[in-house]
Amino acid sequence: GFLFDYWFEIIITILSLLLFYLIVNRLIANFLDRIYKMCWNYGGTLRDMRKELEADYGDLWDKPEFCIAYLKLHDAYQNFLTTARTDVGGKLRRDTVYEQYAAVNIAG
Repeated sequence: GFLFDYWFEIIITILSLLLFYLIVNRLIANFLDRIYKMCWNYGGTLRDMRKELEADYGDLWDKPEFCIAYLKLHDAYQNFLTTARTDVGGKLRRDTVYEQYAAVNIAG
């Protein structure tokens, strides 16, 4: 039948598709992920969030509502930072341009 007549062409097609998938998955996907994060201004968002977290809030620390809101912002910041530092496969990378935002210095 068909499989026995065209076995070589079928194997070449499967290997070509596998090679194409590997090239797209390894090279192009990571590049597009970096472009996506740059276009959506991940760095600017992290910079603005860190600036708010590092601001001096003085007497507001005595109010429980403020502390809860601050912790929620800090949690959102950490989640966003983790998202920015992951690659396409979801693996956390520590050599990204977003490493500079890893430390937050709380004033007060």
